[in-house]
Amino acid sequence: MMLTGRGPIVFVLAVCLLALAFAACGDDETGPPDPTASGPTASPAPSQAADTEAIAATLEYLQTEGVDGNKGELSDPLNCSAITDETPGEFCVHDDFSIYAPGLVILVVGETENPDEQTWEIRLERDDSGWQVTSAEPFGSSE
Repeated sequence: MMLTGRGPIVFVLAVCLLALAFAACGDDETGPPDPTASGPTASPAPSQAADTEAIAATLEYLQTEGVDGNKGELSDPLNCSAITDETPGEFCVHDDFSIYAPGLVILVVGETENPDEQTWEIRLERDDSGWQVTSAEPFGSSE
């Protein structure tokens, strides 16, 4: 059989590609090469995992400065949705509205007696000495 036209060229190219594929894959047992890092890595994404240092700074702030004249302890458990009438502490944290990011924490804090009635947004930023409260405003305030 005689091949004419582009048929032989396509056939030869297909055979060459198959040969290259087999040569590249090989039968060695080493597996694929280890991935190597290339380029910059991404910054950590915000999470909802409580930062214990930020919580400690918030507790200190609530005990010494307080919010709207109210001072006190954080509840145990911390999350407002988990507290009961017997939960100790004056303040709880609304985890659904709080944000824990690498350089900023925003905690929405409520009173344990009625956590949805009065809430405050407490903002913390990290500096060389750790987390520092930078503001404490009524939650939803545009001031």
